[in-house]
Formats: sequence, C-alpha cells, structure tokens
Amino acid sequence: MHRTIAALALTAALTGCSTSNDAKVVDSTTTTAANGAAAAAGESTTTAKASGTGSMTAPLPIGTEIDLANGWHVKVNSPAIVGAEATAAVTAANQFNQPPKAGMGFAIVNLTLSFAGTKDTQTQPVMMGVQTAVFGSGKVERQSTYGVTPEPAIDTSAELAAGGSVTGNLLFEVGEGETGLALRVQPSMSMDNTEAWLALS
Repeated sequence: MHRTIAALALTAALTGCSTSNDAKVVDSTTTTAANGAAAAAGESTTTAKASGTGSMTAPLPIGTEIDLANGWHVKVNSPAIVGAEATAAVTAANQFNQPPKAGMGFAIVNLTLSFAGTKDTQTQPVMMGVQTAVFGSGKVERQSTYGVTPEPAIDTSAELAAGGSVTGNLLFEVGEGETGLALRVQPSMSMDNTEAWLALS
C-alpha cells in the first residue's frame, strides 16, 4: 500500500515536467501593449535578436523573455539591486529582517513570470513551474534567501491561471562585491538539463 501511494505521488509530481532541453527565447518582433508601456517607462524590452539560452558567463540580455517549454515564461526586467542600496531596501522591508552574513550581500531581482498553461494543467503555483538561482564570479549557486522581500514581492506559492502573469522581486544573498551576476532559470522538477541564463547587470 505504501509503495502504491508513493508511486502515485511521484507520478503526480512529475506530470507536466519538461523531458527535453526545449527552453528557448521568445520571438517578440511584434511589440505588445505591455512592452510599449515598459518602453515608455524606460525599461528594456529587447528580445527579438537574442538566440540560444545563454550561459553563466554569457547570459542573455536584460529584457529577454525565455520560454521554458513547460507553460512558463521568464523575463528579468531590470538590473539587480545590490550593495548598500539592497541592504537598505531589505532592512526597510521588515524590522525583523537580518543583515547579510559576513562576506555576503543582498541581490534583489525583479522578474516577470507568465504561465500559458499546458494541455493538462490550467493553474499552477510558481514554485512548481520555475526554479531560479544566482551565480556570479564566486562560481557558487545562490538560492533565494529567507526574509521579507522588498515589495513588490513575488509569492512563489501563489498559483497562476493560464494567461496570468506576475511581476515582482525575489531576494538572494550573494558574495559581497561579487560580479558577473546571472540568473539561472530551470523548470521545477525537470528530468533533464533544461536551463537558461539571464543577465542581472
């Protein structure tokens, strides 16, 4: 009985997971109303000429939208906030937020996450579709850290319905003074090596 339950749970967890390295850049040669608004606000929306999925040392430019081939699209909207500015923002977000560990600093990353839905899934929590980590000159994976993220914060436990999107911040702790920061984006619970790299500066 226990083995049957475990097998069913595993099957459910893997439903809709990517099984091939199909992440790709979204062709945005047709300007959308959202991109027009972003451009008017001075934000980068360049995605048309990007190709491939980037690498840690040569990530795709800010504003590139990635299709993870699991129903989810990801875009970095602006350079990551780091250094004293990031520390001040995290401190102001909540009085109980702790300062970064010795030798570390905060990085605030602003993203837009969109869910197009799949054949089998019309709603899904962010955490079930998208996995993120930051890498830099330290060559060490930096996952999102605990603490109250400066607003607007992305609630990774919240579900999106097909056609929905959310824009906001994720909080990471990186090496103090670390350079060359890039965001690695992967489908959650993927059974392959699908990944894309997006610049944070």
